[in-house]
Amino acid sequence: MTAVAGSRSVKAQHALLEGAIDYAGLFPPASLGMADAARNYLAYALGADAWALGRFVVPAARLDELHGVAGALAAADRVPWRLSVLAGASPVAEDQQLRAFLSRAGAGWSLDAIEAKAASAADVDGLAPLAHSAWRLYVEVPFGGDLERVAHAVRSLGANLKLRTGGVTASAFPTAGALAHAILTCARIPVPFKATAGLHHPVRADYPLTYALDSASGTMFGYLNVLLAAVLARRDFSEVLVTQLLEEREPSAFALGDDVLRWRAEVFGIEEVRAVRAEFAHGFGSCSFREPLEEFGAPAGS
Repeated sequence: MTAVAGSRSVKAQHALLEGAIDYAGLFPPASLGMADAARNYLAYALGADAWALGRFVVPAARLDELHGVAGALAAADRVPWRLSVLAGASPVAEDQQLRAFLSRAGAGWSLDAIEAKAASAADVDGLAPLAHSAWRLYVEVPFGGDLERVAHAVRSLGANLKLRTGGVTASAFPTAGALAHAILTCARIPVPFKATAGLHHPVRADYPLTYALDSASGTMFGYLNVLLAAVLARRDFSEVLVTQLLEEREPSAFALGDDVLRWRAEVFGIEEVRAVRAEFAHGFGSCSFREPLEEFGAPAGS
C-alpha cells in the first residue's frame, strides 16, 4: 500500500502507538499455541519496538498454563509480564482466582486489565466484583441497542468500554457509522475505550481476513483512522465528520509530522494525540504485533 505521508516521523509514531498494541496471539486469525505466543511476547518485549507493546491477552482459564510456559523460556525473568485477562461467566469467583494467581506468580507479573462482556446495563452491574483499583476493567458491549445507557453503566463502575472493530469474517466488522456512533458516545459521556480485532493496518482498505492462502477479503478499519477518529470525537461531536474519517481509504489524506498529524483539513497536535491516547483511546488488541508496525512506514526501533 502507499505509505502515509511523513510517516517516518518518530514523534508521530510514538504519539499514536506507544504502548498501544495488546498482543493477542492466542486468538484468531493467528490462533497460536501458548508456547509460541509467549515466546513472541518475550521477543517483542526485548526488541527494538518494545515501546509499542502493551499487554499479553490471555483467558483467565489459561493463566497457569502461561505462567508455566513463560517460566521455561530463557530471559523471561527480564520481561515484565503485563496481562490483560479475559474473564468468563463468574465475576466473583474470577476476582478471587485472579488475586490468588498474582500472589503465587511472583515478581515480574502484573495484571493490568480485565476484559469482560455485557449485553445490557444489568449485565454491567453484575461485573461490579471486577471493578476496582487493582486493574482496569474493559467491558465489551454490542453495537446498537441502548448503547448510551450501557455506556453510562460502565462509567458508573469506573470501568472502560471495549469496542470490537472486526474479526475473521466480513460480518464481524461494524459499519463506519456504527463505530463512529460508539466512539462519539464514549466521548460525550465520557468513558475511555480500547478497540479489538481487525486493526492490523494503518489505513482502511480491503485486506485478507485471515492468514490462510485462500482467505476471503473484506473491508477493514485502519488503526490510524480509528485513533484519529477518537481525537476528532473529543473536539467535534459531528457524526458525519467522524464517519468520514473512519471511511478514509486514501493514505495520502494523512500526514504525520514531528509537531502535528493531519487528516485532510483537520490538524491534530502531537500533545493532543498523546493526551487522547492516555485518557480516552487506550489502544487496541491484535493477534499480530509486527504487522501493524511494518506497514506504518517507519524503520524498526525508531
